[in-house]
Amino acid sequence: MSLQLTAAALRSVEKIKKEPSIVVIFDGIAEVFGSASIFRYIKIGDDGLLVGNNWVIGGRVAVPDQVTAISFDGTSTKISYSLNPDLAVGEAVSSMTVRLVDDRALTILGVLAADEFLGRKCRILLSPDSTDTAYPDDYITIFRGVVDDIAISPGAVTLTVSHPDTKKRQAIFASSEGDVNEALDASETTITLVSTADLIAKITGPSGAVDTAFKTYIKVDDEIIEYTGVAGADLTGCVRGSLNTVAATHSTGAAWSSFYRLNDSCIDLALKLMLSGWNGNFKTGVVAASIGFVNVDTPIASSIFFRNVNISEQYGLTVGDYITTVGSAIGGNNLTLKVITAVVVTAFGSYVTIAETLTDEIITTATVSFRSRYDTLGDGLKMSPDEVDVEQHTRLRSLFLSTFTYDLYVKATIESAKEFISSELYKPIACYSVPRKARSSVAYTVGPLPLDDIKIIDDTNTLDANKIVKKRSLGRNFYNTIIYKYNEDSATDIFLRGLVTTNATSRTQIPIGTKAFIIESRGLRDSNVAVSASNRRLNRYAFAADYISQVTVTFEAGFNIEVADLVVLDGEALKISDGVLGTNTTPVRFYEVISKSLDLITGRVTFSLTNTNYADAGRYALISPASKVKSGISASAFVIESSHASVFGGDEYKKWDRYGQSFVRVRSADYTTAATAQIASFSGNTINLSQSLGFTPSAGMIMEFSGYSQASDQIKLLYTHITNATANFPDGGKPYVMI
Repeated sequence: MSLQLTAAALRSVEKIKKEPSIVVIFDGIAEVFGSASIFRYIKIGDDGLLVGNNWVIGGRVAVPDQVTAISFDGTSTKISYSLNPDLAVGEAVSSMTVRLVDDRALTILGVLAADEFLGRKCRILLSPDSTDTAYPDDYITIFRGVVDDIAISPGAVTLTVSHPDTKKRQAIFASSEGDVNEALDASETTITLVSTADLIAKITGPSGAVDTAFKTYIKVDDEIIEYTGVAGADLTGCVRGSLNTVAATHSTGAAWSSFYRLNDSCIDLALKLMLSGWNGNFKTGVVAASIGFVNVDTPIASSIFFRNVNISEQYGLTVGDYITTVGSAIGGNNLTLKVITAVVVTAFGSYVTIAETLTDEIITTATVSFRSRYDTLGDGLKMSPDEVDVEQHTRLRSLFLSTFTYDLYVKATIESAKEFISSELYKPIACYSVPRKARSSVAYTVGPLPLDDIKIIDDTNTLDANKIVKKRSLGRNFYNTIIYKYNEDSATDIFLRGLVTTNATSRTQIPIGTKAFIIESRGLRDSNVAVSASNRRLNRYAFAADYISQVTVTFEAGFNIEVADLVVLDGEALKISDGVLGTNTTPVRFYEVISKSLDLITGRVTFSLTNTNYADAGRYALISPASKVKSGISASAFVIESSHASVFGGDEYKKWDRYGQSFVRVRSADYTTAATAQIASFSGNTINLSQSLGFTPSAGMIMEFSGYSQASDQIKLLYTHITNATANFPDGGKPYVMI
């Protein structure tokens, strides 16, 4: 899903002449650094908001504590991301540099002297046009990370910021070994070691319970022994002969080695490995503005409000995380580790709600701390939720992956958590790592989802279309066989099960023999997962999916498209030949963005795309847009309003104007009144039709696309239409596939 823009940002990105602006904010630093003057919207409590004979409502005011110091000369102005989804690999730009030019007063050096910047987290934000947008509402985060290098030169300071993904290169679950400090018979359940200091301990999670997904063992000779507790040098609650080994006697001084087990949902394990390691709050001392009120006149029960702070963006909070409050003058409002039930962003800040009764405080002295609900393992990468795309992970889990689990044996140190998460957690289930929203995210080999807002790339927004190159290759985006090796033995490194899935049609059509993609999964135990993931991959890559490079689009078209987004490429309009179909032009089709390069100086955005190939078996499509009628004007004109999860704010017409003069149906909620007509033009949210509906639309009626026969090829591709269970559509179009 492309990055969501505010209505103001959408308007500014469409301007012919734009002045993009970069803003850098550092965690815990009051100063805001920009490449141009930074403005924010005037809000309640500001001096610029006047009420009286001279009303001033809204508008912009300069952001306090801003330092206009970022120079594009020395700052990274080209940001690149790339994927190899066929190999389940995703990469982000590893770092960005920011050059701050100092003034005669040595302002920058003064800020550096006052606070330590090395190791400090920061976010880099971009506005499409500094003259027409407000911070932070209309800016999007293009990079975040940690300052890992500071270079001071005459008149300037250059900071290097490393992407959060670099944290994933750490080693975790370090193995340990030692000696047994007693002779053991085959039934002893308390075992004394020389030392237990290096063993990874279980922790109490934020819920107050120990996570059963993490189990602890030692291996002595050929026996694996589970233990449930540690008391000094003793392992307690031992289960002898665990994991299909045989309980045996062992002599004093017998060598032992650590052995851990991770048994949980594939997605939950990924989140836990990234977000564990804190064993407590990842953020403390956040100042709350009020309790029970969003504004003085807007009471929200059991809410805690943070003025001018977007806690979702800044801290990555999601429903299910935990909050602790201290410092309130009302003792009952000081609570420990309570579950967050809602996270809401408003025009004035943001707030959370909890399932506890709180006493209202219009002004509070409370400060709060946050703990991730996934901070449950004894070891982890200690990433904070703002560095991890928790929302996308949980979205895929709920839609597709809720029943997919792993049972992983950690017999040795995980040398690279990044490689482990990619190869052991994502790859076996047809997922792959994706750098999205400047966070560590994940994508899944599946058709377009109904929640996606699909962008269209055609001759109206493409630059240098004559340079576009389309290719198919035996070396990329192609294999006809999937080989799984899985169900690793506990005592050895042998895989006990295997699965081979082959696309016979592909082997006949492209007669090169076996081109296999091999997946070795130590934690996979169920063949159903392997079968499902194999079919998904072969549906996409068995016939050498198209790869299209050098697709350069305008800033406004590509500014907020991210890698792993789906786009519609209009090959007919761009006159891209299709070697597979033997036609002069490539059909209008879904493609996945597998690389992106954004140049902040020239405004050019360049993509590489690969064909999703899903259309060969049937058409995946989205639920079509709809809008509510706000008021009727005549039988051929009416006004629509923001509705049905619109991302366009007050500009509801933007849902429709990209489809031109399409046919729409206007109907009552119960379908008793309905008629179809073609859109002639838009005047803001006023819709003007080419024909009369035969009635004047009234408030609450619904506008939606008309039937299949009146739809354009673009709309047929994007949005689902209904036919009977067996027949194609009248034009030969295949039925749609439900996700």
